[in-house]
Amino acid sequence: MPTGAPATATKRLWDPFFLRQSRGYEEAKTVLQLIGRQDDLVIAALEEEIDLFTSDEVRTAGERLLDDGGRVLVLDTSSLTYIDSSGITALLALYRRLEQQQGALIMAIPDEHLRRRMSILGLDDVITIKTSLHYALAQARAIDAGAMPHLRTAHAEAETV
Repeated sequence: MPTGAPATATKRLWDPFFLRQSRGYEEAKTVLQLIGRQDDLVIAALEEEIDLFTSDEVRTAGERLLDDGGRVLVLDTSSLTYIDSSGITALLALYRRLEQQQGALIMAIPDEHLRRRMSILGLDDVITIKTSLHYALAQARAIDAGAMPHLRTAHAEAETV
């Protein structure tokens, strides 16, 4: 650490809307952003890269959102450019917590390549995956209203949600 650098430069920071990680002396980076909340439905966006350095922050931020009464979590991945195995592990931890609460994790994944990777890993058999935030929110509202079970797999726009 350079001389004169603040000791808090590498500490994790939390505020009600953003979880930020400071990487060295770079500006704090948002890794999970709250988009909205209605009753027990929480909508958040994953930002840019989820890797070994940010996965703990994603899991912690997600857990805090759920601590505030969230039972259905919709994650928008439209800004996500990279996710490694530690990021997948963080998502699975959120999924397990929601399953214990009879809740649901729904991911809006517009990127065809990311959806394919999730499918190759078998995650589309565990986590509900939709092609857009619109379809993910429709699924979440249907689950929240008790209109349908927690469907895990999604097949593009052919869905009747």
